Amino acid sequence: MNLYRSTILKLRFPYSVHNSIFAPQFLKPAIAMDAIKFVHEQLTPKKTFPDFKAGDNITVNYKIIEGVKERIQAFRGDVIQKKGHGETATFTVRKIASGVGVDRVFPFYSPNIESIEVNKKGKVRRARIYYLRDLKGKKARIKEKMVLTGDATKA
Repeated sequence: MNLYRSTILKLRFPYSVHNSIFAPQFLKPAIAMDAIKFVHEQLTPKKTFPDFKAGDNITVNYKIIEGVKERIQAFRGDVIQKKGHGETATFTVRKIASGVGVDRVFPFYSPNIESIEVNKKGKVRRARIYYLRDLKGKKARIKEKMVLTGDATKA
């Protein structure tokens, strides 16, 4: 909105009317979108997942629907990236199946995700580890991050 139009709006509509329900028609879609977002956030259930990042080895238990049958399929692999925020957030998991690399993108808030389990914490220095796609064999391994607990220091 340019300066000329905003000053005309301020002259025509005082501040109290500008932000109320009596606002002009071109301002009402913004108010309606906020209401829609609020209702959507209240109605969608928030799932809680374990904290993981790129380099971690995780198992995603995903619901597969085939006709009228439902089954749970486990997809175990390394997290390549986490992307986005809010309801559109996704994460990519890569695994090697029969010598072929398979990447799969999962939406965080998909109703088909049953659970996520963290198997190993990986030690990487990047948030997006696309370079794993070019590596083969032992070079494609990720070092495991060792975490000291209170029991290990007593021994």
